[in-house]
Amino acid sequence: MFQESYVARVLHNSYLWDLVIEEMVVASREGRLEEFIEQRLRDSKLLLKVFDYAKRRATFLRR
Repeated sequence: MFQESYVARVLHNSYLWDLVIEEMVVASREGRLEEFIEQRLRDSKLLLKVFDYAKRRATFLRR
């Protein structure tokens, strides 16, 4: 279905994106945004390393 219809694929991706953003907002309100992001990135060692670097860099810049 998605190979034949670009519109269906776009609508599907948009719907999933909306769900992820909603989950992210809830996680942020509950004070667990960092955990949420780490869970979303758990399958990619590279992205987890980048996120860890960004966290360390942000901590360094706040000093």
